[in-house]
Amino acid sequence: MRLISLHIRGFGKFKDFSLTFSEGFQVIHGLNESGKTTIHAFIEGMFYGFIDTASSSRRRSYDERLEEYRPAAGGPYGGSLIFEKDDRRYRIERTFGKKDAEVKLFHEETGEDLSDELDIDPKTKLLDIAAFIDMPHPLYKNTLSVGQLSARTDKTAADLLFNRLKNLDATKTETFSVSRAVEHLEKRHEEIGKSARGKRPYPTLLERKDALEKEWKEAKEHHETLLEESLELEEKKERLTELEKEKRTKEERIAAQENTKRLMRHEEIEDETAKARRILEKTALSRVKIDPAELERAHEDHKEAFASLSSDYDTFKETSIQEESIRENYPDDNDTLSDRAHENLKADYERFEKFLDQKERFDLEKNEHELKTNEAEIMSLSEGLVKKRRNAFIALVAVLPLVGASVVTGLFSWLVPFIILMVLTGVALFGGLGLLWYVKRLAQSRLDSLQDARKKLVQENKKAQETIRMADEEIEKLLKRHKAKDEEDFRRHYYNAETKHKAFLKQKEYDARLKDLQKTRDDIIDRLTPLFRRFDLPKDMRGLQALKELQDILVRIENLLEKKPYKDFLSTIDFT
Repeated sequence: MRLISLHIRGFGKFKDFSLTFSEGFQVIHGLNESGKTTIHAFIEGMFYGFIDTASSSRRRSYDERLEEYRPAAGGPYGGSLIFEKDDRRYRIERTFGKKDAEVKLFHEETGEDLSDELDIDPKTKLLDIAAFIDMPHPLYKNTLSVGQLSARTDKTAADLLFNRLKNLDATKTETFSVSRAVEHLEKRHEEIGKSARGKRPYPTLLERKDALEKEWKEAKEHHETLLEESLELEEKKERLTELEKEKRTKEERIAAQENTKRLMRHEEIEDETAKARRILEKTALSRVKIDPAELERAHEDHKEAFASLSSDYDTFKETSIQEESIRENYPDDNDTLSDRAHENLKADYERFEKFLDQKERFDLEKNEHELKTNEAEIMSLSEGLVKKRRNAFIALVAVLPLVGASVVTGLFSWLVPFIILMVLTGVALFGGLGLLWYVKRLAQSRLDSLQDARKKLVQENKKAQETIRMADEEIEKLLKRHKAKDEEDFRRHYYNAETKHKAFLKQKEYDARLKDLQKTRDDIIDRLTPLFRRFDLPKDMRGLQALKELQDILVRIENLLEKKPYKDFLSTIDFT
C-alpha cells in the first residue's frame, strides 16, 4: 500500500490544505508547531477514525484526539485521502464527529462508489477500512506510520507482526495463521465427531461439502467465463480508448469549425450593426451610440413596444395612404354648400315650385274662355227663349180661328164634328199654353244656372289673378335673391347647389375619417414613444420606418445569436 495525496477540508490548524506524497519511504519533517503531528494524526484518522475499538464498553467511546483536532473556527471537519493498493488507486472521504461521522470509499480512476461492498465494523458502525487494507490498527501504528518519539514497537503490534511473518513462511500469505487453523480444526473435530452416524452434523456437512463442490465447479466455470469476458472487455476498453481519442480529434475539428462559423456570424452581426448605425445617422435627431448589446437591452426594456411594432407600422402606413387618397379626392371649398345654406335654398326652391304650381292651377285663359262660353250660351239661350215665346204665341193665335170655327159650328149643330172640333181646339189651346209655360220655365232655369256660373267664374278669375300676381311677385323676389335670370336659371342654380351640398357632406365624411386616421396614428405614436426617445427618432413615418428597419436588424441578429445573449455568444468565440 502506498499513500498518493491528501486533502484536508478542516482538521486542527489546517483548512483547505492539500499534500502530495513522493514514492518510497515518506518522512514528514518541519519546525515545531508546523503541523507534522496533525498531518500524521489526520492520515491515521482517515484509515481508522478516532473511535476506541479496544474499549470493552458497549457504548461507543472516542479517542481524545477527536476533540483535539476539531477546527476551532468551525466549518467542515474531515477530508479525503488517496492511496494505492494492489496497483489500484482508492479514495477515502471521511467526516469526523460523533453524530455526523461518515466514511466512504471510491475507486479513484472510475469514480465508482465501493462503500456498499465493504463490511461494517460492528464497533464503529462505519465502513471497516482496516479490513479492506488488511492492516489492523496496532500494526499500522508500529509499522507503516511511526510518529515522532514513538518508534518503539509495542507488544501487541509485535505479536501481530510475528504471526504475520510466521504465516507468510508457512502459507505464503501473512493473513493465514497455521496455529489458529489447527486450533480451529481440533475444535471443530470435537464438535462434529468421528462417526457418520448419530446426531452429529458430519453427514450434513458431507452433503454441504458436495453442494459446495458443485457450487465451486459452477463458480469455476463462471470464473472462466468471466475471464473470457474480462479479456473481451479489455479489448473493448482498448477500442474504446481509440474511439475516444478519435472522438476527441473530431470534436476538436468540429469545435474549430463551429468557432469559424461563430466568427462568420460575428462578422454578419457587425454588418447588421453597421446598417443600424447608418439608419440612425440618417434619421435620428442626434448622434446615438448603437451596438449589438444596446439593441439587445433596448429590446429587453421595450418588449411590448417591439411586439406591436410590425402591426403598428402596417397600420400607420395604411392610414397614411388612406389620408393621401382622401386629400386627393377632397372637394374644393368653392364647390361645396353648407347644410344651412342648402336648407335655405331648398326652402326657397320649394316655395318657388309652390308658386309655379299655383300659377298652373289658376289658368286665366281657361277661365276667360269659360266665361266667354258662358256669356255666349246665355245670349243663345235668351235668343232661343224669345224665339220660343214667339212661336208659342203664333201657335196660340193659329188656334183662335179653330176656336172660332168650333163656336160657329156649335151654333149650327151639336153633332159629332162639333164635339171633335171642340176637343181638338181645347187640346191645342191647353197644350200650347202648357208648352209655353214649360219652355219658359226650362229656359229660365238654364238661364239662372248660367248666370250663377258666370258670377262664380268672375270671382274665381279675380282670385286667380290676385294669386298669380302674388306668385309672380314672390317668384321675382326669389329670382333676384338667388341672382337667377329666369325660372330655368333658378332650377339650374338649385341642381348645382344639390351637387355642392353633396360635396359638402363628402367633406364632412372625409373630415371625420381624417380625424379617425389621425387618432389612430397618434395612438401608435404614443405607444411607440419610448422607442422614439430611446433612439432619438422623429415621431413620424420616417422615424417609424427607421424603427421597423431596426427591428428587422434585431431579428436577424437574434437569429445569428441563436437566441443567446450577446455577451454569452462572445464568450464562445476564440478570436486568436
